[in-house]
Amino acid sequence: MRIGIDIDDTITNTQAKIDEIALKDGIKLYDRTKHWFYDRFNTTAKEDEVFFRKHIVEIMSNPTIKENASLYINKLYNEGNEIYIITARSGYYDPNVPDITIKYLKEHNIKYTSIFLACRDKARVCLDNKVDILVDDSVENITNVEEVGIKTIIIDNEYNKDVKTTRANNWEEVYKIITGR
Repeated sequence: MRIGIDIDDTITNTQAKIDEIALKDGIKLYDRTKHWFYDRFNTTAKEDEVFFRKHIVEIMSNPTIKENASLYINKLYNEGNEIYIITARSGYYDPNVPDITIKYLKEHNIKYTSIFLACRDKARVCLDNKVDILVDDSVENITNVEEVGIKTIIIDNEYNKDVKTTRANNWEEVYKIITGR
């Protein structure tokens, strides 16, 4: 099976890291149920740009990993599945982000077949690479990938509760859904 997996808030707890840094910067949380920074903190595009240019390296380098993410991703890989890391992470805010991302995956011993960075159209990447199922946290990505006929699993987060799709609360559940065990 070919399994596509997002990084931020799917493998990692990136939103928690962003929230922590924003609060240290004096940016008040506006709506915890929103995904995007400008909605979550009620900021302008300029404020977003300044925040991410200042903090992107710290955000991408140090988020905690979701419990048992590497265990179950590696288990899927070791059982013969192809793992495609499909992420929107890019060098837009800092040219080191791609290298930081690969280093993070290596440090956390996450095995994968291929990695696709700067992916804005995950449905296209999934189609082009014959991905059978995508694991992601983004409502937009899940919806777009389902629309092209690819199965999805949404990783439960406070900002995606309204989506009616296959949902997993943790990586053990992801593994059980994919393997049917």
